[in-house]
Amino acid sequence: MLSAQLAGLVDLVFTIWIWLFVAGAILTWIQPRASWYYKLSRFIRKFTEPVLSPIRRVIPTGGMGMDFSPLIAIFLLSTIRRVIIQIIYRIF
Repeated sequence: MLSAQLAGLVDLVFTIWIWLFVAGAILTWIQPRASWYYKLSRFIRKFTEPVLSPIRRVIPTGGMGMDFSPLIAIFLLSTIRRVIIQIIYRIF
C-alpha cells in the first residue's frame, strides 16, 4: 500500500518535471511580447536549467543551432523515474 502511494508520488513529480521540459522547449519556439510569457518562461527555467546546463556543457549545440538537451534530459529523467519506482517496490 505504502509502496504504491510513494511510487505514485514519485511518478507524478517526475511527470510534471518532464512536462516542464516539454513546455520549455515549446516556449523557445514562440516569442510573444506579453508579461505572462516572461513569467511562465522564468518559472519553467527555474526548474529545468539545473538539469539542462550540465547537459549543454557536455553536448554543445555547435554550429547546428539545435539544442538537444531537453530531449536528453527527458530521456534521463524517464530512466531515473523507472529506477526509483523499481527501488521503491523492492524496498517496501
